[in-house]
Amino acid sequence: YDKIRKHNSELYVKSYDENILQEYQNVYNSRFAKDNISFLTQECFQIGYSLETQRITIPIRNAYGEIIGIKGRANWEVDAEEPKYLYLVSCSMSSTLYGYCQNYKYLSNGDIIIFEAEKSVLQCHSYGIYNCVSLGSNSLSITQCKLLMELNPKKIIFMLDKSLDYENTKIN
Repeated sequence: YDKIRKHNSELYVKSYDENILQEYQNVYNSRFAKDNISFLTQECFQIGYSLETQRITIPIRNAYGEIIGIKGRANWEVDAEEPKYLYLVSCSMSSTLYGYCQNYKYLSNGDIIIFEAEKSVLQCHSYGIYNCVSLGSNSLSITQCKLLMELNPKKIIFMLDKSLDYENTKIN
């Protein structure tokens, strides 16, 4: 599996025209505001809303700022069997880092904080902390590692969720 994954890591990742965002409502979200994601940050990251799925929309962009997918967050309390997040437009998240293009000028030659989820990047942005990106998962891909190394960071700080034990986190 690892050999197959390595050979496919450089595959072309489809990008979408900006017009894809017109399929969703361009509105501020009170759920995110209650979670300390300011309206200014929601606007900067183009957070929207899908009337069809009743989910908050989170555009996922590649390092060049092109949309490569859209993640949807349930706008209700979910139970254990229900996914809180799912892709409304499928995406190769391992090919990018969420927040990379928006926070690029704050990432180069300094400390970089890496989170597991996009929401943490949004919260930090709301507090004026711009040297953050997220993996969109709990493991670092080779492509994501290359993106980080291109920034020539002084220090990389991993702030992953506690869902995995320490040994599995180190491996991932």
